[in-house]
Amino acid sequence: MRISVLRAGAALLLAAVLVNGGPAASASTFIRAHIPDLSAGSDSVVHARVVGLRSDWNADHSMIFTQVTLQVIRPLKGAPAERITIRVPGGTLDGLTTEMVGGPRFVMNDEVVAFLSRWDDGAPAVMGYAQGLSRVWRGGAGTARLRGGVADGLTLRELVRRLRSPGTVADLAS
Repeated sequence: MRISVLRAGAALLLAAVLVNGGPAASASTFIRAHIPDLSAGSDSVVHARVVGLRSDWNADHSMIFTQVTLQVIRPLKGAPAERITIRVPGGTLDGLTTEMVGGPRFVMNDEVVAFLSRWDDGAPAVMGYAQGLSRVWRGGAGTARLRGGVADGLTLRELVRRLRSPGTVADLAS
C-alpha cells in the first residue's frame, strides 16, 4: 500500500511539472573562436599572474561576479596597465557558489595568458569567455606551453608570433 501511495504521489508530481512546463531553463551557445578573431576583438592580450580574487554581488543582488586582479608579466598586444582588474561571472559569496558554463575560471597565483575586452559598461572582461584564457605550464625544459582556450597546446613564443602576424593558415586551425 505504501509503495502505491508513493508511486501515485510521484506520478502526480510528474504530471504537475509537465502541465506547468517544468522549471525554466536557459542555455548559451559558444561558437568556436580562433586566435585572429579573439585578437581582433581584444583591447589587449596579456601574459600575467593572478594576484587577487574577490567575489561580490551585482547591484540588484541577483548574480555573483568575481573581480580578478592580474599582474602583467608581459603585454602581448596593446598597452595594458601593469595591474588589471577584470570582472568574470560567477564566484563564491555568502555560502553560495555560482558558475557560468563556458566562463573563464581563475586560480590564485596561476600564470595565464588572457585576451581582454570590455563589458558593455566598460569594465574589463575576458574576450571569448573561457576561449580567451590559457594557463601557462612549464615543461621539463622550461618551455612555456599554453593549456586551455584558443591557444591550447601552443608555446608562448608561438602565440606571440601568431599575434604579430595574424591571418596565417596555422592561426585559423587553432
